[in-house]
Amino acid sequence: MQYLDTKGGTLLALLAEHLNADDLGDMPNIETKTLGGEVWWDTLMNVDGWRLQVHKIGGNARILDPHNVRKAWGSRSAMEEKLKRLTSEAFLQPGDIIGVKRGIYEHYAVYIGNDKVIHYAAENSDFEGSPVTVHEAPMSEFLRGSSTFFFINFPDKNGKFEKIYTNHGDSVFSRLSDTVDLQQVLMGINYHLYTPEETVERAKSRLGENEYDIALNNCEHFAFWCKTGLSDSHQVDTIIQKIAGARTALSAISDVLNVIPEA
Repeated sequence: MQYLDTKGGTLLALLAEHLNADDLGDMPNIETKTLGGEVWWDTLMNVDGWRLQVHKIGGNARILDPHNVRKAWGSRSAMEEKLKRLTSEAFLQPGDIIGVKRGIYEHYAVYIGNDKVIHYAAENSDFEGSPVTVHEAPMSEFLRGSSTFFFINFPDKNGKFEKIYTNHGDSVFSRLSDTVDLQQVLMGINYHLYTPEETVERAKSRLGENEYDIALNNCEHFAFWCKTGLSDSHQVDTIIQKIAGARTALSAISDVLNVIPEA
């Protein structure tokens, strides 16, 4: 099944074969000139020449700019939201939960407008150095030199969370596990989805807090609490699962070797 209009897209096409179209999220993308999709694609939205198209067979969606360049592709829900952002005056909106990759971990914040965020961090680092507090900061402090960030799309109550990225300099293969990770977060839990205005007010209500705990009260816990009322960190959960998996593997090996592990 053909998902991409580039010879270099073979690997990504193979990866997409193993994902349901609704589970793709905002997939890695190489901006490529297309033929406009007159045969295999249905155009669902057209905003000033920017088009949201859905593949007639695969069901995956993509965004084309007025020059037929593919700017993004993934699930229909992610592409609908991304098209609205790409064709609006500002990509971010107050009340957005945003994140930035820092190598092996991600840092989260609440965007409050006017190029400012509220996040749980130290002034010169995410969680080291000066006191770690909930404080207001410019986007530059949040990004710390990164050109790419994402916001979390909350499609509906108990729906699938999706990361939607800016299109500036992001690594093609940096997001391959994003969809799988976020499908695990808060799924099946009854939570309240706060409005953008309420989300900002909840963030402001905790300004000055200095009870940071990397496992129990970190930047992701804070940001998700502002939006949903629940504290959850899929990063911590993932680490715990890996540790548990490693211990299980060690135990299995020890059984085979008839060796009792010391810890």
